[in-house]
Amino acid sequence: FRDLKSPRLGFGLELHRSRCPRRIEILLLIAVLASYALCLLGLQAREAGHERRFQSNSVKDKHVLSLWRLGLEYARTYAGDISPERLRELELALRREVHRQAQELG
Repeated sequence: FRDLKSPRLGFGLELHRSRCPRRIEILLLIAVLASYALCLLGLQAREAGHERRFQSNSVKDKHVLSLWRLGLEYARTYAGDISPERLRELELALRREVHRQAQELG
């Protein structure tokens, strides 16, 4: 949720200044879709081996960055290099990852 609200670390949704519930609802929908796209890009970065380029430490045995943060950094650097077919593959891979993590939680 911080990724949506924070102007420094995310989309800055807390700066919207709207009092219209419908407008806020639409802004939330756009933010959620953008978050989903960033997770897809993060998965692409992880699978392509770019993850360590964006982390500030040298930990190599576990994932340090969230898919969202990794996707944001990857989008700033490489986003134009991904084909629509690859995005479809990543969407399926992200669904599998969400399912796997849900299974781990019980």
